[in-house]
Amino acid sequence: MNNDTLLIKQKNFQKIHALFFQYPVISKPRIVQLLGLSTPTVSTHITELLNQKLIQPSSSMQSQNGRPAIGYSLVPDAKVAFGVEIKFNQVRCAVVDLVGHATNIQEFPLPCSDQANYLEKFCTTIKSYIQAQAYTPEQILGIGISVQAVVNAEGSEMIYSRILPLKTLKAADLSREFALPVRLCHDVECSALSELWFDQNLSDAVYVSIAEHLGGALILNHRIEYGKVGYAGALEHLPCGTEGRKCYCGRQDCLETYCSISALLHKEERLRDFFTRLRGFVATNDVDVSAGYIIEQPQYRQRWEDYLTAFARGLYPVYLLLERDIILGGDLAPYLNEQDLYLLEDKIISLSAFPTAHGFIHKATVQKDSALIGAGLFFIRKEREQISSLL
Repeated sequence: MNNDTLLIKQKNFQKIHALFFQYPVISKPRIVQLLGLSTPTVSTHITELLNQKLIQPSSSMQSQNGRPAIGYSLVPDAKVAFGVEIKFNQVRCAVVDLVGHATNIQEFPLPCSDQANYLEKFCTTIKSYIQAQAYTPEQILGIGISVQAVVNAEGSEMIYSRILPLKTLKAADLSREFALPVRLCHDVECSALSELWFDQNLSDAVYVSIAEHLGGALILNHRIEYGKVGYAGALEHLPCGTEGRKCYCGRQDCLETYCSISALLHKEERLRDFFTRLRGFVATNDVDVSAGYIIEQPQYRQRWEDYLTAFARGLYPVYLLLERDIILGGDLAPYLNEQDLYLLEDKIISLSAFPTAHGFIHKATVQKDSALIGAGLFFIRKEREQISSLL
């Protein structure tokens, strides 16, 4: 076989493989139609893709001539990335596959510190987790690490950290330690990546994560906008209010101090307990599921009203400046209902200098493990884009 023939064969193989990243299930006749290749050529490459365990038989499909055809789909974990989430008191890990599903989620107690032995323990923990998953080095695309800190646009190092005691973290050091590609990512931007993955129609938006701490990310042209350095979207430090509330950044009256979950709840109060008293029903889990009714307590309604008023005051300049939809994620998202979103929009509209219609605030599609999933999705998205570009 001469070089030209070999090159054509390789390109055809890559093009057929790329189709499986665009279609959940696809048949040989459909591949023939899309690529204009002969049936024997497609059959040969399908056999090779099956042998390499890159695709798998999926289901029968209706072909153009009315006869059923075998459908094929990607093997989701033919390639994987690892998502890692560094939190204050623990490290969380997950395997993220080619369709964006997270599996084998595990949590490891590991208090974060700026001591050298923390990184030693961290690396040991991650290595043990990866080894236990039994993937070959060829299957692993990389490790994405979510941190509660601002990361530079390249994802190579932390540039601002006030929540975590960890002050220095560089992807290159970890990459050498793991012998794998590593990228760091701000936790809120990881959550926004998850939203982009699972909402293919999302193009431009402001993503707001409402958890123990507040955070924001900008989405532009279906990608995260990092800005010149990496601070783009950090709405948590916009000025809001005049009560002199001290922020962890050292300044006063940042939006963080009025609109994070820490600002909403009293000491030792749980989110589910707050909403139980606010809604007037007993929640049996961490979302709005009624198991019985209690007397709604007016003081909780007032706290919620005050919280949404402050939130509207903080979000209004963001919406006025960017005029794009706002997506609310984080730990608070599962508790929000349509009435909450409408009320928050109403408060923003009341501040607006221009006519503004409702319908610009939405709950996040991914409401659980979004940062953990998003950390791994950077490598998954890169792999899919590289392969799909061959078409």
